[in-house]
Amino acid sequence: MRALLLRWILAVVALFLTATLLRGYGVQVDSIGWAFVVVVVLALGNALVRPLLFLLTVVALPLNLLTLGVFGFVLSLAMNIFVFYLVGCGWRGPEVEGWVPGFRVVGLPAAALGALVMSVINACLLALVPDRRGRGAIEV
Repeated sequence: MRALLLRWILAVVALFLTATLLRGYGVQVDSIGWAFVVVVVLALGNALVRPLLFLLTVVALPLNLLTLGVFGFVLSLAMNIFVFYLVGCGWRGPEVEGWVPGFRVVGLPAAALGALVMSVINACLLALVPDRRGRGAIEV
């Protein structure tokens, strides 16, 4: 439970940093509280979409083997972009707010850039934290 809470806090920090870096590019979060709500909605969205992605990965196994796993990375990034766009814009388009009122993404390019930047920042932050076995932390 503590590890999950730490991962969510790091995801909130990653989202807030992403919104700060990409404010001029169409990604906005009003406050840390809304960032936490967005992270919860993103986690739920990923939990619902990930089984479909797994099924697609199993079906496309030859393509994944041919590209040495890059296809799996591209599918995962596409899923993150899709969920980021739905949460920030909703299905009605970029001129209205999405599912979370304090989070706005203006268009698909902003969602793609936001999902990519958030994934990189989150991966860097998670690399600083050791896992349950004490591995994976970067010694600073």
